[in-house]
Amino acid sequence: MKAIVIQHSPDTGIGVVGPILRDIHGFELRTIDATTADFNAIDPDAADLFVILGSPNGVYEQHIPWVVAELAFTRKLIALGKPIMGICFGGQMLALAHGATVEPMGYRDSGWLENDFAIDDAWAGPWFRWHGDHFTLPRDAQRLASAGEVMQGFQLGNSVGMQFHPEVTPEIIGKWVQKRRESLICNGVDVEQVLYTADANVKEAQPRVEALVADVLARCLG
Repeated sequence: MKAIVIQHSPDTGIGVVGPILRDIHGFELRTIDATTADFNAIDPDAADLFVILGSPNGVYEQHIPWVVAELAFTRKLIALGKPIMGICFGGQMLALAHGATVEPMGYRDSGWLENDFAIDDAWAGPWFRWHGDHFTLPRDAQRLASAGEVMQGFQLGNSVGMQFHPEVTPEIIGKWVQKRRESLICNGVDVEQVLYTADANVKEAQPRVEALVADVLARCLG
């Protein structure tokens, strides 16, 4: 089987999800840089699964050409019933493509947090959250996880989107924290604690990531 991974930033790769897809589920991975890709040239039949990763941009930034092109491509994939896994920005892209609303929350979630509603233990977390935007639940979608009023996971057809980041590695967390260090400190985040515990938290989350990926694939490929 083949998977196309749509990446938006060098600092936001597929992380620990990649080896799980490759080594456990037998996917051959191909990564595309969304910021330079010609989405019209991507064959929807070239992959059995599409994975849309996170981004420092918002899906509502329609003045950015690649965001517009990716949204149109995502809608095409949905119309064709293609299996899609969306992570953070990718989850927001799926939600928007399904007709939901995406907008800033007015604050940021940062760190390892549990979801107070989850369809099962894998979706409950704790998961690493790193976002300032949120999406509404698309019409007819199944809610898989949420934290208060903030949607954290949904399924609609062959699309599964999530707001949290199961893919993080200690290196990814380190890069994100360093880029936002001052604003995190101003918002009361213990930056050193986040960095110090990154290795242990990522290792502890590994079985949950494996369970989550298996669940997503069952839902997408069902």
